[in-house]
Amino acid sequence: MLKYILLGLFFPILLFAQNLNDLIQMSLVNKNVEATKISNESIKDEYESVKSGYLPKVSIGAGYTDVSQETSGYANNAFNTYVDVSYTLYDGGKKDLTYKSYESQIKGSKEDLKSLKNLVSLDIVDHYFNYLTYTSQKTIMVPFFKTSKTSFFISPL
Repeated sequence: MLKYILLGLFFPILLFAQNLNDLIQMSLVNKNVEATKISNESIKDEYESVKSGYLPKVSIGAGYTDVSQETSGYANNAFNTYVDVSYTLYDGGKKDLTYKSYESQIKGSKEDLKSLKNLVSLDIVDHYFNYLTYTSQKTIMVPFFKTSKTSFFISPL
């Protein structure tokens, strides 16, 4: 059943292509290959996001308070500013392991894409040569059936 579905998907490509190279090039432009490319790009973007999370952070702020009644805890008018700089010096090796994990995911995603392209190309080559086999069998068998005077039927068992 799966072969018929794949043949149905690749049959329009067979109609428009002139040779095997055209078939393979046309088959590599499909939704599965594009989805794998997008997945690979999203992993790369996520890796860049994680890398930017380890950069130093700087926060700058200011505040003004005006209290109607001054007490020992609150001044009548108060103005404060602050600068906060934070950077993680050591996190127990988590940063390096996270980087290595994303790098291996990116490498694996590239290999998945290459594998998918090879699988699609192999399916196209298989269908192409099956098609050529069936057309050659047809050209051989049609004259044989036209010249043969015997009738072919299936007898019940």
